[in-house]
Amino acid sequence: MKARRRGAAAIEFALVVPVLLLLLAGVIEWGWYLSREVAVIQAVREGALTGTLTREEDDPVTAGTARLRDVLATTGFDAAGASCSGALTDTSIGRTITLQTSLRYVGLIPFIPTPTTLGAALTMRLVDQ
Repeated sequence: MKARRRGAAAIEFALVVPVLLLLLAGVIEWGWYLSREVAVIQAVREGALTGTLTREEDDPVTAGTARLRDVLATTGFDAAGASCSGALTDTSIGRTITLQTSLRYVGLIPFIPTPTTLGAALTMRLVDQ
């Protein structure tokens, strides 16, 4: 009787382990994706902040985009392959800078479905100087 019980436990284990491993792989992959998304958002935030603190004569968009690419590069992204753009706009609250970026995301675990791009956009008001 004990031999039959051990066999049943082994079969149950063999059926449950692949499902648990798949769930674990999904948690790891989505955790990595979300951490990379936060890194991209932070890079855009750093770039926009640099742009807001740059005088208009010194071109805030160029300064902000350069800082955005620097932060992307230091966090391990291919900054050259990232699409980065910016614009200055007059609004009711004053002059604003908008920076946005988009880049390709390659997952850690290929069979777990995740989005293929990372991106962020941010608008900040320029500091009066």
